Amino acid sequence: MWNTLELESTKSNLKFSFTEEGSTISNQQFLQLLENEGFFRSFYNEFLVGLGYEAFFRENRPMMKSNLDAKYECNIINTDFLSGKSPDVQTFRKCF
Repeated sequence: MWNTLELESTKSNLKFSFTEEGSTISNQQFLQLLENEGFFRSFYNEFLVGLGYEAFFRENRPMMKSNLDAKYECNIINTDFLSGKSPDVQTFRKCF
C-alpha cells in the first residue's frame, strides 16, 4: 500500500513523495504505477482532491533514463490563476 510523505509545506505549497512498504518510490516506479495500477491512479487523484485546493500547479522534476532510479518528488502549488478555468480538452484529445 502507498502513503504520502510530506517533504516540505507552506500555506500554498506542498512538496511530497510516495512510499510503498516504508520505502520511497523512484521515478520509474511512479511511472509504472501510473501506467499499470488503476488503484494507484485513484489513490493519487483522491490525495490531490483531498488537498482542498480549487486549482493548483503540479510540478515534477524532469524524468529521463539517467534519473529513473532517483526518488520521486512532486510539488503542488495552490493558485488562483487557474480557478474557474475550464480544461483544454482539445490539446491532449489524441492521448485519451
